[in-house]
Amino acid sequence: MYTESPKIIMATVGPKFETKESFAFAIENNCLFFRLPFSYRERNHGEHISLIRDVAKSKCRDVSILADLPSARPRMSKIADFDVSEGLEFTITWNENGKLYVNNLRQIIKYLRNDEHIKFLDGRIVCKIKEINGYDIHLLVESGNGTLKSNNSLVFPESKIHFSPITDVDLAFLKQLENQGKCVDWIALSMISDSDDILTAKTELQKALNYAPKIIDRKSTRL
Repeated sequence: MYTESPKIIMATVGPKFETKESFAFAIENNCLFFRLPFSYRERNHGEHISLIRDVAKSKCRDVSILADLPSARPRMSKIADFDVSEGLEFTITWNENGKLYVNNLRQIIKYLRNDEHIKFLDGRIVCKIKEINGYDIHLLVESGNGTLKSNNSLVFPESKIHFSPITDVDLAFLKQLENQGKCVDWIALSMISDSDDILTAKTELQKALNYAPKIIDRKSTRL
C-alpha cells in the first residue's frame, strides 16, 4: 500500500521574507527549515537567525536553520541587471573594469574550450562559448531568457573543473556567527564531486567550529 511521505516545508530568507511577522506566519504553517543563502554576504544573517529562534521559541516549535554555502565557483560581480534571450551574443570577462565581470574567472578560463557550455540561473539560460580571447569569453545564448544579476552563479557542465565546496571565507563567517551565539543546524554544500569533498568539508568544519552542524549535498546546482 502506497503511503505518501510527509511534506517538509523550507523557506528561503531574503528581502521579501525576513521579518518577525513573516517568520511567525511560516512557523504557524508548519515550516520546519529556514534557508539562509550565504552567497549574499551583505544580508544580516545573524539577525535573521536570532529572529527565527525567538519566534520559534515563542511558538514552542522546533525549527532548523540551514546555511547554504556558495562554494568557490565563479559568480557575477556587482553588475547592472542584464537581460538575455535566445540568440543574443554577449561577453563575460575577468577584467574588473568590464561590464559583466565574473569573480574567479581568471583562475579557470584556461580550462574552458570553444563550443563548451556555460549555464546561468540554475540552468534556465544555456550559452555556448563562441570564442575565448584574453580576458573575455564571448557567448551565444542557445536557450532560455532572463535577467543576469549581481552574484548569480555560473555552471560549467562539460568542463573538468573542481571547485572547493567550502572556503576560508565561509568558515570565518560561520565562526563569527558561532561566537555571537548564532549557530546553524545544517550546512548545504554545492558543487560536490565525490564523497571526498564531503569528508574534507566535514574536517574543515570540525577544525573551525566548536559544534557539528549536519551536512547536506545540494544537488540542484549540478546541471
